[in-house]
Amino acid sequence: MSIRMRGVTVRPPRHQALADRPLLHRIDAAFEAGTMTLLAGKSGAGKSTLLHALAGLIPLAEGDIRYDDIPLWTEQRRTHPQAAASVGIAFQYPERQLFAESVRKELAYSLRPLRPSRQDKERMIEEALRAVHLPPSMLDEPVLTLSEGTKRKVAFAATVIAEPRWLLLDEPTSGMDSEGIQPLLRMLQAHCAAGGGVIVASHDLEAFLPLADRVVLLKDGAVAAELTPQQCCDAPELLARAEVGWPEQVRLTAALLAQGFPIGRCPLTPEDAAAAIAAGLRAKQAAVPADAAPLQAAGVAAAAATAEAVAAMPAAARGAAEHTAAAGSASEAASSLPDIREAASPPDGDGHDAPVLDSAIAYGSRAAERAGPTVRELHPIAKWISYICLSAGVLLQQGWTGLGAAAALCTIIAAASGGSRLILGSKALRFFAVFIVISALLSGLRIDTGPLQLGIEAGPALVTVKLLLRYLLIMALGLLLMASIDERHMQTALEQALRPLERFKFPSRLVTFTAMLMYRFVTMFQQEIERLSLIVTARGKAYVKPGTIRLRDVRLFFIPLLLSMMKHAEDLAFALEARGYTTKSAAASQAETVSFQRRDWLAVVAGFALLIMLWGVGIVDGV
Repeated sequence: MSIRMRGVTVRPPRHQALADRPLLHRIDAAFEAGTMTLLAGKSGAGKSTLLHALAGLIPLAEGDIRYDDIPLWTEQRRTHPQAAASVGIAFQYPERQLFAESVRKELAYSLRPLRPSRQDKERMIEEALRAVHLPPSMLDEPVLTLSEGTKRKVAFAATVIAEPRWLLLDEPTSGMDSEGIQPLLRMLQAHCAAGGGVIVASHDLEAFLPLADRVVLLKDGAVAAELTPQQCCDAPELLARAEVGWPEQVRLTAALLAQGFPIGRCPLTPEDAAAAIAAGLRAKQAAVPADAAPLQAAGVAAAAATAEAVAAMPAAARGAAEHTAAAGSASEAASSLPDIREAASPPDGDGHDAPVLDSAIAYGSRAAERAGPTVRELHPIAKWISYICLSAGVLLQQGWTGLGAAAALCTIIAAASGGSRLILGSKALRFFAVFIVISALLSGLRIDTGPLQLGIEAGPALVTVKLLLRYLLIMALGLLLMASIDERHMQTALEQALRPLERFKFPSRLVTFTAMLMYRFVTMFQQEIERLSLIVTARGKAYVKPGTIRLRDVRLFFIPLLLSMMKHAEDLAFALEARGYTTKSAAASQAETVSFQRRDWLAVVAGFALLIMLWGVGIVDGV
């Protein structure tokens, strides 16, 4: 089963900042069965997004993805069951994929779409554990207590247990030692040999270049280059242009070349490197004159013998020695290699080798310019005062004219601050709008008895709409305020506003810090809901809207959700204690102070001016 991507573009949700900038930009790619593809690129290049798009976890703005002739997305904007069942994905962070109380329940959840018998389920669980080299005694272990490396293995087991045709792995070697990486690589090779496919997004190029059939370099959501692993190592300037660090293979080759010891093509494996070095040493030995110093000839011969012995060593016996040698070669190469930024500089001319990349960068830059940093640069207290003034002005409106003026003013502010998409994409505002409609229908409902008749009176319904519409506008302004202030500046502004009360022994820092923790946990709770929603889609093979959970899954996820939040609270408490926070003092150092600038005073004056204007409109509208 092959995968085809045609013109795939993915954009962030509308409520996020820079929503105009694509996460993926017109991706055209093909992945054949029985092959392994390595996705390389710096952090934020789009590797994880590409995997999520292939798994059907995020919708496509443009383009099409097909598994053979089966479209991943149906006309009803749902993932095709057969295509979704062909994919297994392991996330970059195992805690994003694991949720259950025990390893057994984790693996059993991945089998729910298959509905196997009890005997088949136990057999598949044992085979999955055996594939990742975990003992059966671990089945009843709590997932939250496992180490990161073990979590990674459990996540792999939960991915392969359903026997998908395609494995999508995001940083699979992260948190693993060298002994754990080799079994993983053998498992991936066996999967490809059996006719399956593997797509790996990783910074660990050293581990995957020898196994990959193809390398796709990504930069800023666009394909910068597609090439073989050998071409990738022989042309390291392409890696530099994609802002990808050179792997050990390239660094070793460059270091040897800088020392006057060229070995030809870049070796992909330690065996190839040792063989190339041995061949070079033998050539040097043959070039040594007969009357040369015996010690020199003996030294060259000994070095050649050592290189040949290393090349002949079995992989299992090489293990730690390879790791030590790689670290040493990296440190030596660092002093002899030219600055990578020089290689990353494009040649003079039009830059024809990356036209798609240039267009993606230009597109993202225009989106960033439209957002503008002006509102974010304002002092938080100035923004709060302006928000209070505007909210008071909205509450003063009693008629439709005043509400129309307030709505127009809110629209202008949202457009000027770049928050239009935030408001349109807000679930809270959509829910409140639905609440307004339902409340209006209920308040206008007229029931006549004898004979029974139902009707809607426009007067009471419009009064309800008029009253609730004011709060909808205030909610929209509040969303803009929250989006323009990050947590650090919000805490600083709160401390600065409450600091005068400290002379009356008011614990301003503790109160502020508590408020910020509550805000953090509300955000964390929303993230946990999104995580569980992702699990249902990726592992339960069921379509749910992002950020939602089906009612049938509430019972399954309720306890894990509480345990996860308690674990987050425990980790946060340890982190705060380590940084010097106590129950009596919220901060160990002096609080930061942000002074008012001229633009902040102008924002406050503008807020009061708009309040006076709305107050006047309300008076005129009420006459």
